[in-house]
Amino acid sequence: MNLSEKGTPVLEVYDRDTLLARIPFIQKGKNYRLGRDPSNDLVISHEQVSRFHLSIYRGWDDVLTIRDTGSRNGVILNGKRVSGPFEVRSDDDIRIGQLKCLIKGIKTNPIHCLQENALHSSEKSDRIPYCKNPIILLIISGLFLVSTIVLIVSLI
Repeated sequence: MNLSEKGTPVLEVYDRDTLLARIPFIQKGKNYRLGRDPSNDLVISHEQVSRFHLSIYRGWDDVLTIRDTGSRNGVILNGKRVSGPFEVRSDDDIRIGQLKCLIKGIKTNPIHCLQENALHSSEKSDRIPYCKNPIILLIISGLFLVSTIVLIVSLI
């Protein structure tokens, strides 16, 4: 069983089809810095990676966010350049120049599932946010039902 199967997010860095690095994000509440400089937490020696390229933060709630830390080539998330911070999800396409980065093993945070973003959608960005978590859907439905009953009672 690998780390991502145990619930530990893992960053995989590819140059074309060649796996260059596989790095686990074990510590929660930590900001991992990625770049060519040896002082970074995640060192990737590649000409298209800046000395201090990006940071990846693993929150206490297991949400991972990325931020471009002033790199020359930028950070591309699902085809769009981002400066951050921006939440990443499992199998998001993160590009640093020609390098492809994938993060595996990210748990879905039910609080964030309502915050649909155009970078995570292949459809129009004006679509209605959705949530696939049935517990959150039940809570939202219950709140809607209670507020409707209160409104009806107040009108009577």
